[in-house]
Amino acid sequence: MQLSPYNENVGSNISLSQAEKWIQKYQQQHPRPRAGRLWKEPTYATFFGRKFILDFMDRWGDACVGLRVYQAIDDTDPTTPHRHRVVLIAVDQDGNDLLDKPQKEADGLDDVAGDDGLNCPDHCSGTGTLLEK
Repeated sequence: MQLSPYNENVGSNISLSQAEKWIQKYQQQHPRPRAGRLWKEPTYATFFGRKFILDFMDRWGDACVGLRVYQAIDDTDPTTPHRHRVVLIAVDQDGNDLLDKPQKEADGLDDVAGDDGLNCPDHCSGTGTLLEK
């Protein structure tokens, strides 16, 4: 029996030098806008707290083996049109997005996606940052 590629062990560590290279290339290809632009683009990183991530995944119990991170555009605030965001979606062992409300939640909320992380450049690392100077 072949194991599903979607499992809790997916992912790997990379060296800091490789991470820096990839991050710097992205930042070079997506420079900060000139003064006077209304929106704060681009978004270079998003922080989510440990408790939020663990609680979010736990809502689906063992059905959730990981998260899929979708790139998104937030158009809800007219002062920051086209704000880049990431949306977290729980994923099962077959690689399917878990889009139904978790069964153990009876409150009727339709909040199956995760958002509201802290975006950089607004909330960047103060020291030891990977943000290009």
